[in-house]
Amino acid sequence: MKEIHFKTSHPIKKPDITANFIPSYNEISPFSHGKNTTRRAFGFSLVELIIVITILAILATIAFMSFQGYMGQSRDANRASTLKNIETGIEIFLAKS
Repeated sequence: MKEIHFKTSHPIKKPDITANFIPSYNEISPFSHGKNTTRRAFGFSLVELIIVITILAILATIAFMSFQGYMGQSRDANRASTLKNIETGIEIFLAKS
């Protein structure tokens, strides 16, 4: 920034219009943690990957348990239907005899 001196005791700073007004990656990066690094951070940390894998494992377990419950209900309905068919068959046999 260029300084303009007047007769006052403190200098007034004039903004430099040739400066780049777009902030650099390090100024806005969530990975920099306040460090002045010129290297761009790519990828995820090990902790982030472990957290995501853990969440996916929990969701998969919940889905699997729910699926097992539906399979059990389906088996029970199939067995009840089979028993009803056997009962109907016996009634028809007894009615004809």
